[in-house]
Amino acid sequence: MKIKYEFVNEVVEIEVSKEWGDVVKQMNNDDYNNEKMETRRHLSLDACNDKDSWLVDPVSDIEDSPANTTFGFRNERLEHALSKLTDTQRNAVLGVYRDGYSARAYAAKVGVHESAVSRCLDRALKKIKKRFDEM
Repeated sequence: MKIKYEFVNEVVEIEVSKEWGDVVKQMNNDDYNNEKMETRRHLSLDACNDKDSWLVDPVSDIEDSPANTTFGFRNERLEHALSKLTDTQRNAVLGVYRDGYSARAYAAKVGVHESAVSRCLDRALKKIKKRFDEM
């Protein structure tokens, strides 16, 4: 069985046994499936780049600073939606989106599995979106 590796400036083919070929093929399939799964989970933040962005501008005036809001976001509707989340959901959203933790780092910080944080964030973002749609 031949395995082809494509580099920027060349293509290399290597002859390997069937067992190693099957292992490499399975690894490539696993990588493809993992990448596909990760791509579906990511949320686009491009929608937040409008003039009424809910992220705090780091160069904003002191009156707009996070200390003057409840959760550190400028948008009142978002502040209201966050107040309707459970403590666990709110802390996860604030930890990841305000404080800059990755889901993995936040999970390690609070002592839970990364998938629990991902599910919690997913439910919280759905609730926030629902609140925005109602307003």
